[in-house]
Amino acid sequence: MFRAVGAGLEVQGPAATGATSGRVTMVHGPNGQVLDVGRKTRVIPTAMRRALAERDGGCRFPGCDHTRFVDGHHIKHWADGGETKLDNLVELCRFHHRLLHEGGFIVRRAQDSELEFVAPTGKPLPRVPVLVPADDEAFSTAWRCLQENAGVVAELPAWEGGPIDYGWVIEDLMIAREREAGGRADER
Repeated sequence: MFRAVGAGLEVQGPAATGATSGRVTMVHGPNGQVLDVGRKTRVIPTAMRRALAERDGGCRFPGCDHTRFVDGHHIKHWADGGETKLDNLVELCRFHHRLLHEGGFIVRRAQDSELEFVAPTGKPLPRVPVLVPADDEAFSTAWRCLQENAGVVAELPAWEGGPIDYGWVIEDLMIAREREAGGRADER
């Protein structure tokens, strides 16, 4: 229950004793997007989730290229005092999100304010750029450049993606072994 007092409102009843929800202060960006809701809630508001998706563009775990089914993750966990603000959030795919919560991996801000992912062993994972698929022309150009600079004639592999013929692989390995030994493997 509220009653007008001067220029503001006076709170009466349960709200005066803090029995109801408190005030949530939101920080908005220049375009009205929510950038910070403080510690009041761990749930990421829709506007902040959109800003997070725009900034991260998918899972930020090194080498991961997933852009769908991603979750917002608090870098400093909300239960440990972390705030629900854009600077404390990162997008992760469900697999890598689980690794952080259950697999012993850690994400933190490095000294250059970039994200740093740490394995359960304590060793930081290398920063790996996400590979961007190249078109046929870019691949052909890169392949020609490789051939010209390597000084050898490179050939594309002939494998067409079919199942592996293990008998052929073993036979080939045995022939290679015979060549190394200087004779036939079945003569020994």
